[in-house]
Amino acid sequence: MNVDVALGVADGKVVAHWREAVSQIEFDPQNAYMIGMALCKAALEAGRGYQKKGDIEFVAGELAQAKVEVTDAQRDAMIGVVASIIKTFQDQHKTAGYIAMHCVDAVLKETAR
Repeated sequence: MNVDVALGVADGKVVAHWREAVSQIEFDPQNAYMIGMALCKAALEAGRGYQKKGDIEFVAGELAQAKVEVTDAQRDAMIGVVASIIKTFQDQHKTAGYIAMHCVDAVLKETAR
């Protein structure tokens, strides 16, 4: 599926416009990264009210420095949660992207604690 999306800033908010209504969007890793970086850049612009040279380099640096320490027990717990999510959604015939999204969300929720 090819989906056109335009990202921008209007009235201090990040705005995404799609050409047509969609119920799900799947990104390959490279495009997901590009969309994520574009959202980060727009968020910085919306917060400040202007673009600043080096925003993308700043965001990329912040992402590269984000590290989380996880104990073996936390890792084991996350494996259990992710395995359960995968099994449940595979039984429901959900797409790989849908399953991955829920798995990533579950792991991020655990690491945010």
